[in-house]
Amino acid sequence: MGGDLTSTSIGKRGVPARFVATNVSEGAQVDRPVAAAQECGGNDVMVRNAGITLPHDGEEDFHRLMCVNDHGVLCGARAAAHQRALADAPGPDGIRGNTLAPGTTDTAPPHETPDIGAAAESFCRRTPLRRLDTPSVAGDALTWPASGLSSHVTGTELVVHGDLAPTSGGPHLIALTRTTVQEPVMSNDDISETAKAVVRRNTEEVQGGGDYALYNALFSDDFVDHTPQPGRTPDKAGALELYQTLRAAFPDFHAVIHWQAADGDLVTTYKTYHGTHQGEFFGIAPTGREIRFETVDAMRVVDGKITEHWGVANLFSLMEQLGERPGTP
Repeated sequence: MGGDLTSTSIGKRGVPARFVATNVSEGAQVDRPVAAAQECGGNDVMVRNAGITLPHDGEEDFHRLMCVNDHGVLCGARAAAHQRALADAPGPDGIRGNTLAPGTTDTAPPHETPDIGAAAESFCRRTPLRRLDTPSVAGDALTWPASGLSSHVTGTELVVHGDLAPTSGGPHLIALTRTTVQEPVMSNDDISETAKAVVRRNTEEVQGGGDYALYNALFSDDFVDHTPQPGRTPDKAGALELYQTLRAAFPDFHAVIHWQAADGDLVTTYKTYHGTHQGEFFGIAPTGREIRFETVDAMRVVDGKITEHWGVANLFSLMEQLGERPGTP
């Protein structure tokens, strides 16, 4: 009856809920609510209450009490953690096990019974907060170990009650939580700054330093050059060949970056290349001349790798500096 009322109350708040009556002292039955949770989308959090009190004048009553408070808790933990109930064992699967120790809880209307009501009032007068715990107090406290805010907390006990002193042997709630650690969401500015850093490394360390191992790490295998130089393929291999040709002709080849601008993962760079002509370049024998030419290019960076390129270079100026005038015999 209580479970039906609870599920109905939850449903009125717009949250689907299902009550599954279970004898928690029997392991086979404990599997039922876990299976029901899987049918509803998965079992992210399991809370097992251990703290009922029963008359235990005889062996049978005591056995029943222990079946619920101890055996039932372990059965639930094993079912939720796929047969592994200790806090450390299911950790690699992302399952955390924590314990909540509430105080004396008002779970029924005790004041309808004079003796119980008087005992409750007497107890409240002897506690600092002057009140009993309520199920909602325990529920609110459970939201923390059951949430991502405690994603690195396992195997610990959270004491939540207004009693004079905590007792390690008191009632406990065990919360098993499956945590999915989510990667932090990067802002557009973060994406831009990361992309600019990648492009700068390519300019300074690959083009300027000849670090071709870094080139392989920075460029995506499906890289596309939308403005390839004549005779070069518009892919990763073609861009590498151009870089190597430039460094062979100008061993001190390097660039000065004047500015960078980024819109998300797309980075535009204005820079001037410098070098000394000491090797053959497009059929021109080494001249020993110092050259410089400007370029503006755009590169897209996805997941830390350069995936696309567009560029405009003042190659007419470069050829003039080498003593050639393009388009003249």
